Parts: sequence; structure tokens; C-alpha cells
Amino acid sequence: MRKYIYLLCIFALFCACEDNDDVFPVGFSQENIREIRPIPGGAVMYYNLPSDLDLMAIRVRYKDAFGQEIMREGSYASDSLILHGFNEGRKGVEGCVTLCNRGGVESEVYNITFDTKDSGPIAFFNELKIKPGWNGFSMSYNVPEGGEGMAHVFYVGKNPLTEELDTLLVKSFTFHAGKDSLNLQLKQEASAHTVVVRTEDFRGYVAKQQIWENVKSYNLMKLDPEAFVFENKLGINDPNTAISTDYLFDGDMKGFTSMALNGNNMGTFIAGPMCFGKPLFELDLKEAKQLAGVRIYTVLSINRPFLGILFNAYENRVPCDITIEASNDRIIWDQVGNYSESRDLDPGLRWAARCKGNATFTLMSKLALKNAEPCYLSVDFPVLEKRYRYLRVIVNDTFVARDGKDYNTQEHVTFHEFELYIGKEE
Repeated sequence: MRKYIYLLCIFALFCACEDNDDVFPVGFSQENIREIRPIPGGAVMYYNLPSDLDLMAIRVRYKDAFGQEIMREGSYASDSLILHGFNEGRKGVEGCVTLCNRGGVESEVYNITFDTKDSGPIAFFNELKIKPGWNGFSMSYNVPEGGEGMAHVFYVGKNPLTEELDTLLVKSFTFHAGKDSLNLQLKQEASAHTVVVRTEDFRGYVAKQQIWENVKSYNLMKLDPEAFVFENKLGINDPNTAISTDYLFDGDMKGFTSMALNGNNMGTFIAGPMCFGKPLFELDLKEAKQLAGVRIYTVLSINRPFLGILFNAYENRVPCDITIEASNDRIIWDQVGNYSESRDLDPGLRWAARCKGNATFTLMSKLALKNAEPCYLSVDFPVLEKRYRYLRVIVNDTFVARDGKDYNTQEHVTFHEFELYIGKEE
């Protein structure tokens, strides 16, 4: 039986060869190549195919960065083909081109060479900077156009399972062309860390790894409200509706005070009207300190209506663009922090996704509120050598409502709790 099947295969192959020529007579030459342009991780070949009704495809064969044979195929209806599979930029990569007819028969080989640029996972390191950060470190990078890949960030610390030193993962993320930066806070405090960054392509191959030793880490602490003087600028203080600047520093990060009130009483902080681009309040720290960042919290989505200023849409008054400035004389103000999201970003993707108004996340009881995680925005400052005594908060815009409309024509701003973080003094 095995011999019989073997003979059938030989017969079928013979018949196929009888129906088709051994070589597709339509060939490919230099005249058909418009350009072979290097791109991150490879090259793109632009071409004009010969006119032939039997022509179906173009094939390019070459070896990638790992020596593996690659065959890239393009349709007769296309005029370009991407040749990928490389990491470090290379010159004079050898390849060969054939044309293919409807029966799968290929033309004679035409040899080509092409250059490549550093792939995204390699180019990621070109402008990568690891700097000291708060309770960890910060990283910034600038990937050239067309570059993309995946990065894994580690640090050397104590493995909680073995109690031995180990390389612990901090974050994995995909990156694309352009500038970006991250502040990475670690669970283990130390005065300095060893940082490891590893990149890979989307085929799962590790492209490059780099190690930074003795990256200094600055530890931070929350500043007690008693340590600074609050100066109200645009905050509303209305005892009839329980709107007050006092709620900014009462320790309620979720909305217990709001849940306990009835009627038109809000139990939260609101500023306005017409307060966009203006300082909502200022803090006098009494002496210059090393500023680390701020947090602002929203009321979680509790089961009670808000009326008055917050009627229609609480999230329509929540900041989407905020600037933090600092000074030592209240004359010259330096921007020390900023955060911005699109005002019409999908509600589920906003930093305030779980704030008041999220019907799918409504908390029905104080117990549910107690067990829920707070909803807050952390605006982290870079490590600044300069100390500041004064700080002010400016909101430039708020989100639109969940229905896409903007009811906040009077430019009011609300958030529920405010925290200031400074460098921990040794």
C-alpha cells in the first residue's frame, strides 16, 4: 500500500509538470524595482510588475536576523512588499526575487540586496534615559517613526517567596513611535536600585537588554494638612448645600460624607464659576520643601442624586486637564506637574472612570463603599533639586458628560479630596 501511494504521488507530480512549464517565462529585473527603502526592522520594496494575465504573485526570499529563511509574498495587485525580521540596522542584506504564475510555477531568480534600519526594539534604547524617581525611578524614550515593539522593565530586589535577591518585573508594555515617559514606583524601598530593561519584537524574540546600576531612589511621604496653610481662591463655601473647601482635607477619599447627606447637600468641594485656567487654591508650606506630587480623588458612584451645580453630570465637572505650579515668592511660578486627557475620552478609559455617574458601578451601601478602591488621579512630579514653599492648582478643562454633552457652561470644577506628597526627609 505504501508503494502504491508513493507511485500515485509521482504520477500526480508528473502530470503537474506536464501541464506547466518548469519555469514561468515572465521574469523580474532591475527595471521593475522603483526603490528599496530601509525602514525600522527591515525594508520596503516598491516595484512595477510586468503585464501578464498569468502572473499571480511576487516572492522575495532572504534570511532574517536569526538566520531563518523568510519568504515574503505579494499579490499581483500590490506594488510594494515589506521585508521584515531584523533588529540592528544592516547593509547589503542578500535576497532573491521570483514571479509566480497561477499554477505556482516560479520564474528565474533575480538577486537583490537591501539595507535596514534599527528595529523598534533596538531604536527604543537610542534615547532611553533612566533617572532617579519617587519610590522608584523614571524612564523616558523617543522611538523613531515606524518603530514599535514590547518592553519589559525589571529591578533587582528581594523575592517575596524565596527571600532571595531576584530580578522582579515592574512593568511590561507595548510602545510605538514618538516620545513618552513613565514614573515607576516600586514596592520595596531602597536608596538606589539596579534597573534592567529588555525589549522584544512581536514574534517574541528578545532584541536587546541593558542594565543601569545604582539608580538613586527618593522616598516620598504625604504632607499632613496641618503642615501647610490653605488659601482659597475660587472654592465655594455654602453651608446650605454642604459645599466647602474643608472637604478637601477631611480624609474621606471615597464619598462617605456625600452618601450620609440628603436632599441638595453635596458634602464635597466645588470651585467656580468660570474658573478654567485660574488657580482654585494655593498652599503655603511655611518653608521650602522638595515637592513630589499630588493626588485628587472623586466621589465614587454612590446611590444618591446630586442636585444644584452637580445636577445632570458629576463627571462633567471633573478635571481632565490640570496644571500644578510652585513658587517661592508668589510672583514667579514654575510648572512642576501636568496631566491631560481628551475631554471626550470614552468614560470607561478616563482616570475618573468610577466616579459619580457610572451606572454600571453604582455602590448601594456604606459597606460596598468601604470595600471599594478609591478613584484618584496621581500627578507625579519629576525629582526636582529646587525646593518650593508655595503651590497652586489650576484646572484647564473638564470631561464632557457620559452622553457626550457639555452641561458645564459655567466652568465649575469638583473633586473630593486633595493630597500633597513631598520628599521624605532623612
